[in-house]
Amino acid sequence: MSTSFKYSSVAPDTCDLDNITGNHPGYLLEIGERDGGVLITVCPENQVKNPSAQNVYGVFFNPEEAETVLQGLQEAINSARHKNKGSSGHPNRVRQA
Repeated sequence: MSTSFKYSSVAPDTCDLDNITGNHPGYLLEIGERDGGVLITVCPENQVKNPSAQNVYGVFFNPEEAETVLQGLQEAINSARHKNKGSSGHPNRVRQA
């Protein structure tokens, strides 16, 4: 039951996008394939280096369900681009894990 991750990054916490307070470091987001399905996991970044304390949350989709999630993501992207008149509207905050 191993996972082959295809995407891994650290994304900001919506409570404090730039972590100005120092209390919201962001989340490790990973997307991969496991046993013929798609796995998405999220873990607080400050717990990544401490496996015994990790609070890893994951969701599993079969390929058809994952396609529906992808469609929803694309619709959200299109809506955000429309609101920002084609630009990103926000600085890049996601970084490689």
